[in-house]
Amino acid sequence: MKIFVILALLGFSQTILAKIYFREDFAESDWSKRWIQSKHPNKEFGEFKWTSGKFYGDVDKDKGIQTSEDARFYALSSKFEDEAFSNEGKDLVIQYSVKHEQNIDCGGGYIKLFDCGLDQTDLHGESPYRIMFGPDICGPGTKKVHVIFNYDGKNHLINKEIRCKDDVHTHLYRLVVKPDNTYKVLIDGEVVEKGELESDWNFLPPKTIKDPDAKKPEDWDDRPKIDDPEDKKPEDWDKPEFIPDPEATKPEDWDDEMDGEWEPPQINNPEYKGEWKPKQIDNPSYKGPWVHPEIPNPEYKADPQLVNFNCYSRSLFQRDTYVYEQSFCKMLDKDFKNEKSRIFSFPTKYQVEIGRVALINFGPDAGKLVAIVDIIDQNRALIDGTSSGIPRQAIQFKRLRLTKFRLRIPYGTNSRNIQKIWKENEIDKKFGETKLALRLKQQQLKSNMTDFDRFKLYKTKQRYNRIVNKKLALLKFKSKKTEKAGGGKTKGKK
Repeated sequence: MKIFVILALLGFSQTILAKIYFREDFAESDWSKRWIQSKHPNKEFGEFKWTSGKFYGDVDKDKGIQTSEDARFYALSSKFEDEAFSNEGKDLVIQYSVKHEQNIDCGGGYIKLFDCGLDQTDLHGESPYRIMFGPDICGPGTKKVHVIFNYDGKNHLINKEIRCKDDVHTHLYRLVVKPDNTYKVLIDGEVVEKGELESDWNFLPPKTIKDPDAKKPEDWDDRPKIDDPEDKKPEDWDKPEFIPDPEATKPEDWDDEMDGEWEPPQINNPEYKGEWKPKQIDNPSYKGPWVHPEIPNPEYKADPQLVNFNCYSRSLFQRDTYVYEQSFCKMLDKDFKNEKSRIFSFPTKYQVEIGRVALINFGPDAGKLVAIVDIIDQNRALIDGTSSGIPRQAIQFKRLRLTKFRLRIPYGTNSRNIQKIWKENEIDKKFGETKLALRLKQQQLKSNMTDFDRFKLYKTKQRYNRIVNKKLALLKFKSKKTEKAGGGKTKGKK
C-alpha cells in the first residue's frame, strides 16, 4: 500500500480571522529539514520519498511525500512554529489530503497530534497522542474515519461510524472543533458528520442514572396479552405424535423366539395437533412497560471545553504510518518487522501465522476454511477464504480453529494468488481426509436428522443387534453339538 500525503495543515480561527499554526505543502525539496525521523530502537523504519505520484495535475505543485518501501514502519514528525498557543475560545481546524495510489485491502492514512512532551527521535506507535484523525481501511467491514480525542489520559473513539473514501484519488479530510463543544467532519469540502462532543463521545459520565431506590411495584402488570380463561382444550385433542404403520406386515422369516416380539415401525400420526395452548386475549390489567425513573448523576460534571489543546512550549503535528505493501500494521505489545516474527502464542500445537489454514468455528460462516494472510493485532487476523466463498476480512481469533495445514504465501499477496496456491496444495481434499473433517460431517449429519430419522436409526440398530445375537446363538449351538460329537472339548481350540 502506498500512502501519499500532499498537504497537512492545522490552525485556530475566530470569526473571520484565522491564524495558521502549522502548514506543510511539501513544495520544496528541502522539506525533510523540517521533519524528524524517529530512531526508536528495534525498528526498521522505511523512507518517505518526495514525488507527485502516478497521476497529478501539476508535476511541481502537486508534490507530496509517499511511503516507498514494503514491510517497513514509518514514523515522521514536525513541530509547530509557534511556541505558545491554545484553542480556548477559538475554532480548532485540522486538515490534510491523502491518496492511496492502489486499491488496498487493509491500510490507514490518518494523522496524530501530540502534546509538548513527545521525544520526536523516540516516536513509535504507543506514544501518547492528543488527537487522531483520518481514514482507516481493513477488509470490506472497516472503511471509516477515525476521530479520537484524549481526555483525562484516556483515548475516546467517536460513537458514530463515518465512512471514508476507498478509491485511488486524492481526498481532503478536515476536522473542525468549535468552542461551544460542537464539531464537524468534512471530506472534500462536504460535511459528512457533525454534532456535539458530549453526545458523540463518552468523555463524561451520563447526566442521569437509574434511581437505585426505585423498584417496580408488585402489582404492576406489563403483560399485553394473557391466556383466555374461558378457552378449554377439546376432549379429542391429545393424540400421540407417532403411531404404528397400519400397512406394515411382519416379515415371513421373523422368529419371535430369536428376534423377540415383532413391532410395526412408527409413522407420523396425521391426527397429531401438537401441544395445546389457550388463545390469547388483551390483558385488562395491562399498564404498559414499567420505566425505571432516573435521577441526576452525582458524578456528572459538565466541562465547557472538552477538547482543550493547550501548550506553552512547542507542540507537534505528526504524519505517523506503519505500512506494508497492502497492509496497515498497528503497533502491538510486541514489535513485528517481518513475516517470521508475526506469530502469536495460541492454546494449541499450531501457531497463528501468515499462511495458516483455519476453520471458522462459529457464526454464519461456521465450518468453512480460510487462510490467515495478516495479523492485525492481538485479537484479530485478516483472513481470505476465496476458495470457500468468504471475502477477505478481519476476524477475531476466538472464531478460528487452527489446522495442521499451512500455505507458503508471500506477504501481501492478493486473493487470486491465494486461491491458486490453495488449489495447488489440494487443501480441501487433504482436510476432507482428516479426523476433524469426518467428525464435523457426522455432527452435521446428526444435526440435520429429524426426530423420526433418529427413531428409525434406533430401530435399525435394534434389528442389527437381533441379527448378531441370532447368529451368535447359532454358532454356540453348533459348537456345543460338535463338542458332544467329539466327546468333549478339544484342547487348544475354541
